Amino acid sequence: MNNLNDNLVLYLTLDNIQDNIIFDSSNLKQNGTASGGANLVPDDRFGACLKFDGIDDRVTVDTSRFTSVTNTFTVAAWVMPTTVHQVDIQATTGKTGTSGQKFMVYPDQGDSTYSSGHAGAGVSVGTNGIRGMRENKIPIKQGQL
Repeated sequence: MNNLNDNLVLYLTLDNIQDNIIFDSSNLKQNGTASGGANLVPDDRFGACLKFDGIDDRVTVDTSRFTSVTNTFTVAAWVMPTTVHQVDIQATTGKTGTSGQKFMVYPDQGDSTYSSGHAGAGVSVGTNGIRGMRENKIPIKQGQL
């Protein structure tokens, strides 16, 4: 990607991995670490892509670097799910849980991960749809994702 925006805080192409390091192409160079067996596979569109098993494969980045991200933000990804994910009934109170989810972005607890006053959000992806979750595990209403 050329002409990266100075406000971009993370850009992982997920098409190159060396010694479990996933390289960040943003100006901040916040490389991620692959674990759980995530591996590169050939891809007709991009040449290669990272494949996750939906169980324990993951890429982690240092969350302390995201404390400046507030209010609105954008997450974009190309995904090709191969299995369904749990679809919980939408609720306005309580917790629906994370069991059965196939998280593209895990909904960290904002206050404990980032500090008081922060919230977390996650995205679960399956062949049966995409689901956004807030820190308290209440699904994000359609149109908010």
